[in-house]
Amino acid sequence: MPKATHHSIGHLARLANLPPSTIRFYDQIGLLRPSRKTSISHRRYNEGHLLALKLISRAKTLGLSLEEIKELVALFGRDPMRQKGVTRAVEILDDHLVHIDKAIKELSVLRKSIREEQERLRGLLRRR
Repeated sequence: MPKATHHSIGHLARLANLPPSTIRFYDQIGLLRPSRKTSISHRRYNEGHLLALKLISRAKTLGLSLEEIKELVALFGRDPMRQKGVTRAVEILDDHLVHIDKAIKELSVLRKSIREEQERLRGLLRRR
């Protein structure tokens, strides 16, 4: 059986294309815990951590909240078959789309109001 690979924080950061400070931050907030620490408190990470960082990055790109990301990382970490994680991810994304659709509607109303105000102001300029 092959020995599990453990990465230093710097090596993991390079693999994930992130600064080490981001990984330290994720550790501080409980999002990504090292699999072990050496006797001199160096953090060590495994391949599962790299997968978690990819999940975190993708979730951030999709605009998910930190709490939603924490939930997904925990689910995917506990569920090797990922069924629960995928199911919950779909639910979170459904909710996220509802919020995005609402925001788009609100922004469309705001855009219309701004256009109307622009026209009103332009009309004032033409009267001079």
